[in-house]
Amino acid sequence: MKRTKAFFITGLLISFATQLYAQDKLNLNFEKINPVTHAFEHWNMNMSATGSEGYIAGIDSVIKEQGKYSLFIEKDTANKNGSRVGACINRLPVNFKGKEIE
Repeated sequence: MKRTKAFFITGLLISFATQLYAQDKLNLNFEKINPVTHAFEHWNMNMSATGSEGYIAGIDSVIKEQGKYSLFIEKDTANKNGSRVGACINRLPVNFKGKEIE
């Protein structure tokens, strides 16, 4: 009985420890959609905030490489004075450990 209890407690501690050191969940494949904003989680799709006036960004469920969704960026034909490039931003956490990044 003591051995089973010790094994259970050890398993619980390992489970908690792995959760504490788990990596952040990054939405790099466009699978998570924010139900409030209807945009991809962690992605800034506001074209004026990224300096991409004259472009429209959105979610595409028809043309995709893998998974359910992809990101589309298209020129807004109604805006003749927009920027030359359209871009969306996903900020990656910079919490590296160690001395080198390869």
